[in-house]
Amino acid sequence: MGLLDLLDVIDIVTDNTEAGHERRQNRRIEEARAEARAARASAARTERLNDLRAETSLERLRAIIERQDRELTELSVAVAVLVEVLRDNHGLDQTVYRYRVEGELAALADGESTVEATALDRAPAAATVETEVCRNCQGEFPRAQTVVTARGTYCDRCHLATTF
Repeated sequence: MGLLDLLDVIDIVTDNTEAGHERRQNRRIEEARAEARAARASAARTERLNDLRAETSLERLRAIIERQDRELTELSVAVAVLVEVLRDNHGLDQTVYRYRVEGELAALADGESTVEATALDRAPAAATVETEVCRNCQGEFPRAQTVVTARGTYCDRCHLATTF
């Protein structure tokens, strides 16, 4: 029997002693600590992953809000341009327009709006517009596109031509 075999026998004998029992317990404690560290690291990775997912969701929501904000701005500009065109070409009374819009918004807030999404489909093809005849070119123009002077009513084009 060699020296190494003798040391193995001593280890086996001491494992059955109180010191051996204490070593086994310490080893089990260290294994449990290592498992706990691994579980904490896994939980931290999961939390970071969930944070990234939440951050990605917030970024998507921000992008949607920015897109909707742009769309609202574009719609506001489109409505403003339409109102100007109607005012200039068809004699739209802005005061009446403003009252009608405010009334519809109030009705909409109460859930009683009278305007439907397809109202444009049912709109008459041409509204009656008060017109004036130009003294110079004899053309008929909406009142909003004419100028009344001491010499008579002129369309905007003729008025500009005679003014300059």
